[in-house]
Parts: sequence; structure tokens; C-alpha cells
Amino acid sequence: MVESIGLLGGGQLGKMFAQAATRLGFEVVVFSPEPNCPAAQASTEHICAEYTDTEALREFATKVQVVTYEFENIPVTAFESLEPFVPVYPPKEAQRVCQNRLREKEYFSSLGIPVARYWPIETENDLKNACLVGVFPSILKTCESGYDGKGQREVREPNSLESEWKTLGCKPCVLEEKVKLTSECSVIVARGRDGEIQLFGPFDNVHRNHILYQSTFPSALERTLVSEALQAAEKIASKLAYVGVLCVEFFVTGDGKLLANEMAPRPHNSGHLTIEAFGISQFEAQVRSVSQLPLGRNYPRAGAAIMTNILGEDIPDREGLVSKLMLEPNTFLHLYGKKEPRTGRKMGHFTVLGEDLNEVKERVRKITKELWNASSGEGD
Repeated sequence: MVESIGLLGGGQLGKMFAQAATRLGFEVVVFSPEPNCPAAQASTEHICAEYTDTEALREFATKVQVVTYEFENIPVTAFESLEPFVPVYPPKEAQRVCQNRLREKEYFSSLGIPVARYWPIETENDLKNACLVGVFPSILKTCESGYDGKGQREVREPNSLESEWKTLGCKPCVLEEKVKLTSECSVIVARGRDGEIQLFGPFDNVHRNHILYQSTFPSALERTLVSEALQAAEKIASKLAYVGVLCVEFFVTGDGKLLANEMAPRPHNSGHLTIEAFGISQFEAQVRSVSQLPLGRNYPRAGAAIMTNILGEDIPDREGLVSKLMLEPNTFLHLYGKKEPRTGRKMGHFTVLGEDLNEVKERVRKITKELWNASSGEGD
């Protein structure tokens, strides 16, 4: 029987996971090299060591019955150090696929799930071939270590491809057709050790400067696309024999097609609204799935919900922000406990619930305008 869960990573996703696990009676041991990480604030114990420290990892394994993680860019060697002693979920194969954009696209394609056209770039011959057969404008993305718009360059014409590749350090990349989008969405899928599946969403997402700004439920997608997104996410998780929570992000094109963009083997920013808007949050679903608890029946607890991220540049007046949001009905504030606000750094989020989506949109618009003299992001 699982009594203590190990968590690799110490960020805000880990903090919300630890909070959910504690409510269900589990102890949580966090392993993170960051001394004052957010997850440590909500955990039973924090082992502060590098992910390459095999001795510390073995000590970590003795304290828990199962291990999960809150971000995907953990060295594979950490998993190899742990797996002889304790089960680790999600499985290593999922992490291997998710860590590499090219492998991700190849995996989606192997399942018959549409993606934007792409061309691998690893050598100068690949560059020449892409210039001949590629479609421009395109986005050149590093295969690894890219998130929130990092590791990406727009390539407007073939002549600039080589220089943009050099700007990215001549690392292995994938050149992806820049498709005309009408929207972006995501689906959260939880899968237990017994294959039980639970789906959340789709959620409609708005980004600013490549960082998620808002997520909305219910989605404005047509029913056929909703069904397509849910089926694709379930298929992706099932074929990986996945255990844990997985997010699949999609593009919706101008001609009404759904294209898989990327996936993350963990709870996702777009799923934060599930904490208040659903009977079981994405974090509780992760706890249940890795600890062999039944996922159970999930359901929306509100007719509509919008989650808005709070970035470092948004909180010059923290006290005023908290006071304002505390006075708003059906509005839930989460601050992550990060000490240093920086531009683009996710410091927290708030979620507004209601029964009517238009009413929730209007409330969010008023709140964001009053807080930051900004619109809600609708139509951006």
C-alpha cells in the first residue's frame, strides 16, 4: 500500500500536487536541487540535491513507495538510478518522447494523429533539403529544452534558414510549417495503472509572448473537434501504456482542422482551473493514478471557468492584488510562493467560476482591467 509518494521537481506544479496528495492522506517527499522551492512548502520532506546525485536518489527511494515528477526535463540517469528500487510514473518511454519535439511528432504521426508538416534539421544536408521541399514561413524549433517559446525562431524564407539554425547553436531541430490558426486548445488525460482513463477538457487557450495567459472551459470548438481532441488524447496515453497525467496541446487551423502540437507528461498550466471547476482536479488525478487509487467519476462543478496566469510583471502591488481578488465572488487565487518576481515568470493564477460563460468572461475582463489596465485577452 502506498503511504508516501516521491516527487521529482520542486515548482508550482509540484506544490499543487503535494497539496492534493496531503488532502488524501499521503506523505510527499520532494527531490529538488532548489533550496526554497514551492513544492517544499507543501511537502513532508525535501531532499535538496542535484538530479545526478545517485546517493541522494537512492536515499530518496528508501523513503517512498512510488515516484512521479512535475516536469519532463529531468536527466534520464535519475530514472535509471531510481527504477531498481521504486516504481516511477509516468513511464520513462513517455518522458523520452516528450523531451524531444521530433520524436513527439513522429509518435503522433505513427498513431494517425495529424500534425503540421515538418522537416528534421540535424545536418547541412538537412538544411539544403528543407530549403528545397519546406514550406515558408516556418518555425525552427530545437528538438530539446524548449518551452514557453524558448528555442524557437521564425524562418520567413529559405535563405534565412541557415542563419537561424546557427542562432540556435546548430542543435538538432525540427522545421515546422507555420499554420494559420484560429485557436489553440488542450486536453488533460489521466490514466491509472489498471488502464482506467479520465479526461478533462478541451480547454481553449490564449497565449501572450508564447506564455499561456488564459484557459477557458467549456471550449468553443465544434462538437466534432471536441470529440476528435478527446479521442486523440486517449489514444496517445493508451498506446504509451501511460500512468499519470498527460496534457496534449492542439492547434485549430483556419480551415477547421485539429493538429496535435505537443504533449507534456505531467499536469499542465491549462488544467489549473480543474482545481475548483471539477470534482477531481488534475493534481488529484495524478495522485490517484500513481498510487493505485480509482480515478472515479469526474464532473464539472460549474458551467464555466476561466483561469488567468499572474506573471512577475503583474504583481508590483502584491497586497493590492490579493485584496482585490479576495473580494470577488467565486474567484480563487493561487500564489506559488516564489520569492523573486521576474518578467515572464509564473507567480500564480486565479480562476473565476460561474454558470454562464459570457458572464464569466465579462467578470474576468473587469478584473484584469482593474488590476492591470488590460483586456482579458479575448481575441488576442
